[in-house]
Amino acid sequence: MASKKLEEFHKYCEKMDNRESKQILKSVSFRISLFITNLIMFLGFNKRIQKKDSNRSLNVGAGNVFFDNISNTDLFPSVGQILKGNLKRNSNKANKYYLNIFKTEKSFLSRWDGIVLSHVLEHINPCHSKMVLLTLKSYLSENGILRILVPNPEVYFNKITEISPQGYKSNILSLNNLFYGWSHRFMYSSELLIELLLDSGFTDVKVVDFGTEELSQFDFKERKFESLCIVAKK
Repeated sequence: MASKKLEEFHKYCEKMDNRESKQILKSVSFRISLFITNLIMFLGFNKRIQKKDSNRSLNVGAGNVFFDNISNTDLFPSVGQILKGNLKRNSNKANKYYLNIFKTEKSFLSRWDGIVLSHVLEHINPCHSKMVLLTLKSYLSENGILRILVPNPEVYFNKITEISPQGYKSNILSLNNLFYGWSHRFMYSSELLIELLLDSGFTDVKVVDFGTEELSQFDFKERKFESLCIVAKK
């Protein structure tokens, strides 16, 4: 009879195998989503929406997590979401803008007093991370604040007494799922992320506690356990 640890291991293996089998389809769907987002940006959709937008903060890559009093953004929905009738990514009807952070949205330049990038950076190829940070910096007004949240692998170094947000009781399985699941591309330490922000021209870069400091009202409480939070000023 398999132990609890082996049962969890086989559960993890099955989930990752299913994800790999769908990888090609997901890649094609993502490229279509990216293309349509770029087209929407080019046609000036975001610029037109801004005329009626009084918010001064931007939530980049909101997905299905959104807040009031901030302008939520994401890519155009995937093929699967469109087939389900969802014309907002992850069914988030609160999204105002369609935004590809690999391209500059000219109407956003120096427009926002605050930007939230919550659990997005880890999904990006690390070779593009500085470019993304520079783009977001260009969207901030003078002395504007960028708040970044990413997964913190260090929280899994100590023994987990209950099921983790990754769905496992085993530390090693939680860490593997953190690194290789959810289409994650890279995990950051506070030291590395601070260096990247400073190298991108940000100032007053500091690690802060979840739910504290600037823009903390937009922290998604379900991610408190595993979130590393950093704020920086333009």
